[in-house]
Amino acid sequence: AANAMLSHVDELRLVRGFSPDVIEKLRPFVTALPEFSAINVNTAPREVLALRQQFGMAMAAVVLGGQSAQQPAVGEKCPQCGGELRYKGQKHKVVESRTGALDIARGYYYCARCRSGFFPPGPATGVG
Repeated sequence: AANAMLSHVDELRLVRGFSPDVIEKLRPFVTALPEFSAINVNTAPREVLALRQQFGMAMAAVVLGGQSAQQPAVGEKCPQCGGELRYKGQKHKVVESRTGALDIARGYYYCARCRSGFFPPGPATGVG
């Protein structure tokens, strides 16, 4: 079933991007477990750690991918004073996650009235 845990490694063939070739290369490093199990970074092979980071980055890109296409937001109001926010461009921040470093870019806005800068949440930014 969609979005369910795998019961066998061969079920990876149902996931977009996993060709039979890729599955065979992964087979020595993966297994299907009945519940979530963390990777032991002290004992995991280099290949597993590299894939873990690569998949984490790919998932983050999917989750955050819509942000840049939706910016700049028009008509955003300052949450502190109600003044109009001006779009000042994208700001990048590197955040450490369980899968490694993620470079996140979000729209940054400035309110001249109260001299505050914001990363507004909501549909305009794809966050919140």
